[in-house]
Amino acid sequence: MLTVRNSLTHDYDNELIKQYCDKIVAVYIDMFYDFEETVGKLDF
Repeated sequence: MLTVRNSLTHDYDNELIKQYCDKIVAVYIDMFYDFEETVGKLDF
């Protein structure tokens, strides 16, 4: 995910940016939800 983010900061090709955004939604968003659930179960 960091590789995608780092690539986006230096890339101005709209089609490539769209592909990265699609990948973020398709792949990484579920990881964020899993992380949120895991953190929510922690007892601080």
